Amino acid sequence: PQYSLKQLLDRLGVRREEVRPLGPELPFAFALREELVSEALRPADTSDSWTGYLDARPEAQRAEALADVALMNARNEADEALSVAISLREAIERGERAALISPDRMLTRRVAAELARWNIQVDDSAGRPLDQTAPAILALLAAKLALNGCEPIDLLALLKHPLTRLGLPVKDVRSAARALERGVVRGPRARPGTEGLKAAVAASREDAGKAHTPRWKKIHDEDWDVIAGLVARLADALAPLEELSLSADPVSITDLAGRHVEVIQAVAVDDAGSVDELYAGEAGEALAGFLTGLLEADASGLSIPPGEWPSVLPALMSGQAVRRRLPGDQRVQILGPMEARLQSFDFAVLGGLNEGVWPQRTRNDPWLNRPMKRGMGLEPPERRLGAAAHDFAQGMGAGRVLLSRATRADGAPTVASRWLQRLTTLAGPEVTRAMEERGARYTRFAALLDRPEGPVRPAARPNPRPPLPARPASLSITEIERLIRDPYAIFARHVLELQPVDPIGGEPGAADKGNLIHDALADFLLTWTGPFDDAAVRALTEIGEELFEPLDAFPAIRALWWPRFQRIAAGFVGYEAARSKLVSQRFLEIGGGVELKLPGFDFRLRGRADRIDLLTEGGLAVIDYKTGQVPSQKQVEALLSPQLLLEAAMIQRHGFKDVPADAAISELLYLQLKGGTEPVIEACRNPKDTLLEDLVEDAWTRLEQLIAHYAKEETGYLSRARVMRERQMDGDYDHLARTQEWALGGEEGEA
Repeated sequence: PQYSLKQLLDRLGVRREEVRPLGPELPFAFALREELVSEALRPADTSDSWTGYLDARPEAQRAEALADVALMNARNEADEALSVAISLREAIERGERAALISPDRMLTRRVAAELARWNIQVDDSAGRPLDQTAPAILALLAAKLALNGCEPIDLLALLKHPLTRLGLPVKDVRSAARALERGVVRGPRARPGTEGLKAAVAASREDAGKAHTPRWKKIHDEDWDVIAGLVARLADALAPLEELSLSADPVSITDLAGRHVEVIQAVAVDDAGSVDELYAGEAGEALAGFLTGLLEADASGLSIPPGEWPSVLPALMSGQAVRRRLPGDQRVQILGPMEARLQSFDFAVLGGLNEGVWPQRTRNDPWLNRPMKRGMGLEPPERRLGAAAHDFAQGMGAGRVLLSRATRADGAPTVASRWLQRLTTLAGPEVTRAMEERGARYTRFAALLDRPEGPVRPAARPNPRPPLPARPASLSITEIERLIRDPYAIFARHVLELQPVDPIGGEPGAADKGNLIHDALADFLLTWTGPFDDAAVRALTEIGEELFEPLDAFPAIRALWWPRFQRIAAGFVGYEAARSKLVSQRFLEIGGGVELKLPGFDFRLRGRADRIDLLTEGGLAVIDYKTGQVPSQKQVEALLSPQLLLEAAMIQRHGFKDVPADAAISELLYLQLKGGTEPVIEACRNPKDTLLEDLVEDAWTRLEQLIAHYAKEETGYLSRARVMRERQMDGDYDHLARTQEWALGGEEGEA
């Protein structure tokens, strides 16, 4: 660690003995600590001298040397930051001058944030990186949005940024952004660019009234006008940069910066036409200075493709820092190792003592190897290790010292700093244990700080009992199965009125594929009268091409789904060619409902049948299209999947308009549309051991009993009452029911 000082003396021509110490003589304990640290950090090839030191300094003297040194091994980075903050606050309470010394800037920022719990405003000497301030984040988001194709996450981040105005009042921008998120952004991703976003708004507005549109996505007509206006303003603001997005020709940094300034100011301009808030404060002034520097850099001659600007901009900002004008608390400082040199503190925390952090990893130069550097008189990379070791030794000279490290970082185990390993090895196990005990008190305080009062009890299995007027008076046929299997989901959806939302910019999933295929088959059968031949396949394929157009934004998904749909189209036409001889009339995508009159409670069962066929022999076939798994025969007969049975019961009770109620139910069919080697599979679910009519009546009786059961206020909506698989935790409301806390799991199968 003293290598640089030795070089200085050699160049001055001064012997070490001629150097006079400044200040009073150190107390004996400090002198012992200085000697111990010096021995611990001696070069590795001279560590055999440790034997002589251990003989000269027994354990009692080593313990005296490190009596005011504590060693803290925190669980992770967050625990380390909170524990360090507690130790610094304790030092302030004791009237000491304290400092955190660490090269880990993430740790220092965490500690500064934790100290704010107690209104202790402390300045990090490194300041805040410019690219992490609000104005710079707005600038980065604007560049990404204009040149990277309006990624959904970036879009919402920009629209919800506190500096985004787009010439509107704050409340109008925020409400329009929420409506845009609800109606357009949550769901399949739009095509790239603002033009794709405009097209997505128009398509979502057109689809808003369709049956498959979720209730949470319903938006008033006037709100659609607000959404369209917001997107138009955003497109105009991004235009100076966006018009370069498709160009691969290099553009000068100065031109890009000029266009970028136009974009930022158009995004941040308020309803009064001012951009003062964008450039206000230290962060705003720093961004203004940075952009001015780019605009004045004409002599650089640097040009890049526009698409690389969102990546180049953070690199250009990386050397910029923003510092507070007002000084922080004078009793505590946060410093880097170099800034802490020649400063003295009553209490010092040496934080981030892990390999790769302190000392940092050495990297070989990709252009100059070690012999080349030596020949040019340049120092090797290890020279920085010696300087960092010297800073560590300097920090050990404070009155009280806390050595801090996190045993895990980013979820992976860490390795203690080599200096810490040397120090503990030389100190011995008993002295090290004493240091760890002194440091452990801070982690214990951190564990107590946010712990709730009283013992922590796991959540009980939810079984809410809402009042009768709050209970749903109408459910769909598909929700009846959910009421049987997971009543809590019905409570959350209909009593609490919580609707699951689509992910932001998500990709189309299995439900979207099912809706596409359902709509295509329904449109085909409504318009095609026959015959079912190659022309019918072409007609169905044309309908599919029109419905699949929104998937052009997802080429990988379209490439997977479209061949399957083509096989389904051919298989379905072939199936209809054989079945059409048995069918006299088809009822497609027909909705209806039936009233249940119960004592003190009226209930309506509603449903939408994919298809009901009136057979030439006079019977009715109830058909449901399935693009996923088909319920088993056992599940249907056990009334755990009662969809087709309840549709049949509704037919008998005049629940579907125009469907003859006097016709006998002769078939329950699932058509599995998978698009594989067998694209269309017919699965008949007529009962084997009982009459179909009896099973239909049994399903209706069970329904009446089920509704009557939940028409009693003492009946609760139990979570996961009869799930398909006990270990399967993928329901929309499992997280709300805190299922992981109370569910113990079990054997797979019907519970």
